Amino acid sequence: MKAKILSVTLKREVDDSPDTSYLGEYKNRPDGNWYADREAGTLCDGDDVLADSLHVNYSRNEYRYICGFQHDGNQAQWAHVDDKGVNNAYLNLRYTGNHGEVKHTRNLFKWFGVRGWETAQTRREKIRCIDMAYCCLAVLRLERLNQGDWCYLGITALADVRSESGIIQTIHSGGLWGIESDSGEDYFAEVEEEELDGLRRELGSFGFGKRAIDYAFKRVERKD
Repeated sequence: MKAKILSVTLKREVDDSPDTSYLGEYKNRPDGNWYADREAGTLCDGDDVLADSLHVNYSRNEYRYICGFQHDGNQAQWAHVDDKGVNNAYLNLRYTGNHGEVKHTRNLFKWFGVRGWETAQTRREKIRCIDMAYCCLAVLRLERLNQGDWCYLGITALADVRSESGIIQTIHSGGLWGIESDSGEDYFAEVEEEELDGLRRELGSFGFGKRAIDYAFKRVERKD
């Protein structure tokens, strides 16, 4: 019996253990530098309020704080960005608002109640305001994740193959996980193509020729 590729499938499934630490983490008490007080709806640095309109949904039985932001006012994180890049980031948040969760035009500094945005002039002042807004966006993103408005996905390509001895086994591509579910179909299509390419290489390492692989890939099934 000749070895054969029986089917090729693209599988898209929910990632049950994603790394969300870049958005911050829910805590019982503040730790580190900047943190979100979900009860007060504020972004804080110690006792100082940085922004006062986080648009959170706090209830008594939930964690009160979100901590561990990537953007916490550390100017060194912007060392590789020139002044033009800083100004563009500032203007994007002030005028266009097409960033992350907020798809329509609005002044995000004003919407989140970021302190000091109206008077920011220097590079340092603008970076601080930008970082405050980014933290507010991370809070909103994390809140909506936990409300089920979006989730993380994994995409894998699989092939069921029958060996010469008649044993059927499944060969997987490497798979990509932690994909945000609202990333858009163009991005999903790009990832799927990469996973199919990876599966082709795996099948080649199992001894299948290009002709057999090309024939099998004419009928790619999808499974969600």
